[in-house]
Amino acid sequence: MKKTVRAALAAILVLSLLSACAGGTPAPQKQVDLSSFAKTLQEKYEFASYLVEMTPEYEYYEEDMERAFPALLEMDLEQQVVLMTLININ
Repeated sequence: MKKTVRAALAAILVLSLLSACAGGTPAPQKQVDLSSFAKTLQEKYEFASYLVEMTPEYEYYEEDMERAFPALLEMDLEQQVVLMTLININ
């Protein structure tokens, strides 16, 4: 009797683990617009007046990006919005 109950419980445990691991189809990824998200944050918080969007047109773009975010420029990104403060602490 005890062996039968143990076997049944073990079978239930294995089946429940297998069903949890099966997962199903993943939900489709929703594309996020980083520019609109950044604008929303800038409108909401007052620190936005200190931020500058880093674009390749900026004179020291590569130098500042490499100093602040090493190896970010080498990454193949779908979207990139970098806002930095250009305030010198000294």
